[in-house]
This record gives sequence, structure tokens and C-alpha cells, in this order.
Amino acid sequence: MISTDGTKWVGEFRENKRWNIREYDNNGNLTTEWVNGVEQTGIKWKTFGNEKVQPKYEGEIKNGKMDGLGVLTYPYDGKSIVGEWKNGKEWNTKHTKKDGTLLGKSENGDWIVSWGVLDYFDES
Repeated sequence: MISTDGTKWVGEFRENKRWNIREYDNNGNLTTEWVNGVEQTGIKWKTFGNEKVQPKYEGEIKNGKMDGLGVLTYPYDGKSIVGEWKNGKEWNTKHTKKDGTLLGKSENGDWIVSWGVLDYFDES
């Protein structure tokens, strides 16, 4: 079965549920796998909408969420978030620009520090 965005599901459905299925994005990358109706963990690609502008995650996934080591990359500016994720949230990560400049980081789920320029607009 293929969706309008190019996502492709190959395998067995039972009662309209993914049973023994492999899901591929429109570039042919394996994104998710289900065995006996249970989503598997492991290294996978996960995209969030239009991959030309939305981030793309490559790393460990558990229960459909980023969990473990992984990299979230933003295609429009090359910024990336690298490190450890827990239950879909940043845990111990570093934010960097495409050239490697450190923008900020998180430790144990808390945002620690951010470097950069703050743009401020005053309508008065």
C-alpha cells in the first residue's frame, strides 16, 4: 500500500492494523517495522512532514518516539541536534549549526545554555 506522500507499507495487516509490516519513506528508507502487531525498536529514519523543510531523525526509536541515541537534522539550514533522547524528548543533546558551531545543549532533560543572536522587535 502506498500513501499520497509516497510512504509505502509492505507486509501483513490484520483487522486494519499493522501486523508484520515494514514502512518505507518516499526515498525507500526503512522508517518503522511491526512484528506481530508490535512496533519494533532500533535504528530508523523518521520524517516529520515535508522532508525538504521539516526535520528528519535518524536514530533509535521506541514505541514510535525518539528514544536512545540519534540525530535530528533540519534540511533548510543544516542545523542538527545530536545526542540522547528519552520518550521523544531531548535528554543529553547538543545543538549545532551546519559548520559545527555550538548553539546550545540539554543535560538530563533540561536546557542548559544557548548561544546566538536574539532578534527583538518593538512596535512602539
